[in-house]
Amino acid sequence: GSIIKDLSETKAAELLENMPNDEIADILDDLDDEEREKILVNLEREDAEEVKELLSYEDEAVGSIMSTDFISFNLDITIGEIIDILREMEEPEEEELYRIYITDEEDRILGSINPADLILNKPNVKVRDIMSENINVIRHDANVDEAIELAAKYDLLSIPVIDEDDKLIGAV
Repeated sequence: GSIIKDLSETKAAELLENMPNDEIADILDDLDDEEREKILVNLEREDAEEVKELLSYEDEAVGSIMSTDFISFNLDITIGEIIDILREMEEPEEEELYRIYITDEEDRILGSINPADLILNKPNVKVRDIMSENINVIRHDANVDEAIELAAKYDLLSIPVIDEDDKLIGAV
């Protein structure tokens, strides 16, 4: 936080802009409200809103540690379409690729696929036919300890985070 304090708000925002929003939130959490607001104003609007949302969680809530950078697709997409979209993406973070989440039109999580499924299946295969529907999720307001227990119990690399409407909003 102290390095950020020494920079102008625009320089700080430039530096932070290339970081994932959950990491930006961690850094800004150490600043006072006034300093934080000056930097948030200089971030892209969508990023600033996401960071504010992450900062609003209690420290012990899953939402406070979740990443909002995850990969999800609609149920009716094919393997080939996913591969094409992933190729077009700027370099995804490694943790974004642990699981690919499958959602309905309302962004409610229905299942997931392993990235290996993209290699092992033909391009015309629909995700709905190969996805794993047995998926562990955790609510954004659950305690961080619950996420740790869930990850340990089921040997999970990532856990999808849902809101009160069961919409996918992040991953831990």
